[in-house]
Amino acid sequence: MTLYAMTAMATVVSIAWLIQPTAISALSPAGWRAILWMGIFTALSRLTLFLGVKSLGSMQTALLGVLEVVVSIGLAIFFLGEQLTLVQWGGTAVLLCSVLLVRYERNLASYDWWHTIINWRIYKKQSRK
Repeated sequence: MTLYAMTAMATVVSIAWLIQPTAISALSPAGWRAILWMGIFTALSRLTLFLGVKSLGSMQTALLGVLEVVVSIGLAIFFLGEQLTLVQWGGTAVLLCSVLLVRYERNLASYDWWHTIINWRIYKKQSRK
């Protein structure tokens, strides 16, 4: 997966450079520092991802990856004063619900759904009389 993600990023950056080429000498020192910090933090994030998979397993790491978006949203609201639209709040709720559903998957799998459905149908028939 990482190979595909890195290849996609390199392709997008290459296409962007071809559309609007900029000489490397035109970058300011602040631009070079930004590129350096992005490289360092990208490498650290990949390293911690692989350590997480090794320590937690792939399922737990994938769940934490979903929560990365929620944490980013929270930090943007707190530090940058971002305002979310109703649709964005809904998307955040969907992400949190998906994590909770996977988290409690074992309990849901052992639950007797047929029993609940049959009881509900019996209740509906009795309430009509």
